Amino acid sequence: MLCEICDQLSVEKLVGLFIDSDAKRTAPYYRLPDGAWLPHHSSYKNLVASAKNGCEFCNEIWASCKLSRHHYRQGDGAKTRDYDSVEKVLQSLEPEDVSGNTQLEVCITSSRIASVESKRRMDTLVVRVGRFDLVVEFKLTCPREENLRFGGYRIGRYDISPDLGSDASFNVAKSWLSTCQEQHQETCVPIQPTTLPDRVLDVGNSKVSKDLQLLETSGTQGVYLTLSHSWGDPAGVLQTTTQNLSQMIKHIEFTTMPNTFQDAVTITRKLGYRYLWIDSLCILQDSRTDWETASVKMGDIYKDSALTIAAAVSTGSNGNLIHVYEQPPVPILHNSLKLNASGDSHRPVSIRRKEKYEDELIDGIVKSHLATRGWALQERYLSERILYYGKRQLYWECRGLLCAADGDEPDKYNENQFWRWHNRPQDIQKLTPNSTAAGITPSKYMEFCSTWYSILEQYSKRNLTVASDKLPAISGVAAQFAHLTGDKYVAGLWERDLRVGLLWRCEEPKNSRRPREFRAPTWSWAALDAEISLGYSERNVGGTLHDAEIVGWDMKMAGRDPFGGVESGHITLNGYSWPLLKIDGDISKADIEHDVYFGHPIFDVASEGNSGDMADAYFDTANQRFICGWKETKADEIVEIRPESLTLFLVRMIVAIGYTGERIPDPEETDTPHFNRHAHYGALILRAASGDMPLYERVGYLSMYCTLSRYEKAWTKSTVTIV
Repeated sequence: MLCEICDQLSVEKLVGLFIDSDAKRTAPYYRLPDGAWLPHHSSYKNLVASAKNGCEFCNEIWASCKLSRHHYRQGDGAKTRDYDSVEKVLQSLEPEDVSGNTQLEVCITSSRIASVESKRRMDTLVVRVGRFDLVVEFKLTCPREENLRFGGYRIGRYDISPDLGSDASFNVAKSWLSTCQEQHQETCVPIQPTTLPDRVLDVGNSKVSKDLQLLETSGTQGVYLTLSHSWGDPAGVLQTTTQNLSQMIKHIEFTTMPNTFQDAVTITRKLGYRYLWIDSLCILQDSRTDWETASVKMGDIYKDSALTIAAAVSTGSNGNLIHVYEQPPVPILHNSLKLNASGDSHRPVSIRRKEKYEDELIDGIVKSHLATRGWALQERYLSERILYYGKRQLYWECRGLLCAADGDEPDKYNENQFWRWHNRPQDIQKLTPNSTAAGITPSKYMEFCSTWYSILEQYSKRNLTVASDKLPAISGVAAQFAHLTGDKYVAGLWERDLRVGLLWRCEEPKNSRRPREFRAPTWSWAALDAEISLGYSERNVGGTLHDAEIVGWDMKMAGRDPFGGVESGHITLNGYSWPLLKIDGDISKADIEHDVYFGHPIFDVASEGNSGDMADAYFDTANQRFICGWKETKADEIVEIRPESLTLFLVRMIVAIGYTGERIPDPEETDTPHFNRHAHYGALILRAASGDMPLYERVGYLSMYCTLSRYEKAWTKSTVTIV
């Protein structure tokens, strides 16, 4: 039952007001102009009376007003009472403030205001109470087949089944597949037979749980799917070994597989495919040789698959992909909003109270549990098509479409969070490294390197169960970059861009860790378990003669994969350095004499990137505090501050900061770093390594803001080898 006022609400009226008020030009969403609002009940008191009299929509508005949820106020944002219920806010006001100022108004818009124009979708009803602009939100939904449109806008999100294994859910997945194959010829690589991986799981032709076996393909052609999942406890994962391989080839009992595998088999069958690749089943888990062989091919396995099934929320192999989402007890007012003001009887739009923390596209993909796992990054970046099984619905990702089952899509305010690199169809051509390298322009190479650094920053935030997988887990992406650029891979960096790549920094040293076992040279980001960042956007400064020269480097791989684990390595640089003194204590107690023009200036620089007078220091681990230069070494006599001798090695100018109209010297005019110019320089902080050889280890990164001519006597030409 609806009251007379609610019964007269219509999409036609609300959209008309929105368009006439020019609300599409107003942002953010709580700044919708008054002209976009349709009057509802004249007071909150009348709303409550209507709800008690049986109006279902008024009752839902009243119920929402009593819930604790975020609301907005136009005008002075400081007065907004976040997370107070509307009713509590009203009760806290003086009677004279409430009297006559609680009229209700309704507006139609999008859950994100930018989506109104960028996606041409309206999926939200907003109800506000009085001039206080206290608002509650309701979600509009409709059947997928209705595809409602009004005034050039799509109306509502799609109704979705809470059962991710229902026919309705599989029909949505099939429609995405069909759309990709039929309409994305210019953006997506078509599904076609390719060389199968060395082993695949043959799920049979039937849709029942039988006829499962491991198939050794011997290079045969076919179409297959891949599974991207989090193992969780390895004890709960069904694994193929040299001992059970023959039995797995004969038959695999469906019921012996963990839930994730069972569901992946069911999905493969329902979508009409026969072959499925699952890492723990298709790689011999007790054979280092088989693992190394497969890891070299891992990138191509995901890239060539027709579709990757992603277990987005499962924390282990026993988690369910296909499950029934337990919906919160929120009433849905089915067919309760008219399309036309004329009062047609057909009402395909439903109204539902919006949950406070409702899953959206970004939650299902970018913020999912799978997105925290290291191996899953390259599985996402290299897969052509991905079908995500989330908490409450399905999600889809290919180059031509990114959306949720309910129709949610990225908008211009959050689309960069969904960014992922993958080859364009024209990049897939089988070019030799030499021909690729010969044809790539400097600007295109710089673009590829910037992309690589963006990927590393994302990757460094993810977790790995096995620490030694740091380089192997991203080797597939590295192999693709090598194919496209023709460049040589150097323990996570690129030879032609080493001067930039060496200047990575650790964002949170207190959370970083250096494994006891060797994993990569200290100058590589892969040597740390830490969140890293690289200044890839500050790359437009031309080289100068005081930039470090890469004399040479050498790398010994731990296996057969040229993009995988590293056994040892070093790099030799020729350039300018000056001595530093690290003080683990209060720098004011050091009483170090210095002369900023003729001696070694003090850098009063806290670690972890806090700015000092002249520089920012980012140590690789948390056991560093201050760093400074010195003129005399009497600081050694002060026991409390425990000084340590380090070396600052200049790598390159990052940003030139000249005066307006100042001419930038050409490299041939600057044979030393001492020209009179303000600039921003990147340098490595080095510590002498133990042993007989004069070697160094990287312990941090430092950026300086200074005129180098002031410290001419501080710099000395030197050659260093870093391990």
